[in-house]
Amino acid sequence: MRMVTIDDFAHGYHYGDYSGVVFYGPPSDGLWLDRLAVSSCYIGPLFRAVLDRSWRNSGGERVPRLASEWNTLDGWSACAAGPVPVSPKDAEALAAALCELTPDDLAPNCAGSTPDECMRSAAVIIEFLRSRLARDAKVCIEQE
Repeated sequence: MRMVTIDDFAHGYHYGDYSGVVFYGPPSDGLWLDRLAVSSCYIGPLFRAVLDRSWRNSGGERVPRLASEWNTLDGWSACAAGPVPVSPKDAEALAAALCELTPDDLAPNCAGSTPDECMRSAAVIIEFLRSRLARDAKVCIEQE
């Protein structure tokens, strides 16, 4: 089995795949080199499945803010000013919600990807977020 690379889930590699979300670690000398780009064909199903599961399990009480703002095109999702800082609480809430997803949660939401591909991209996002949180490093997000 081959190792997953940071670009495996990025947008711009397939026809019509022009957008997505970028997670950032802290900048280095003013440059955002620590980044994870995730195509809409993966992040869309992941966020929709997180929303579905959260509403099903808590009536919407425990919807992670990052997924909610993506859904409502509010907050970070509506900002065109570049990377938006994410609180450690919000980053961990998203990572925890992604950990709870199953292929069955993703199946009705996938178009242009498979549940397995989305599960693998979720694992990469979780690792990216939690590794930065473990170092007390700044995390940002950007709609691209």
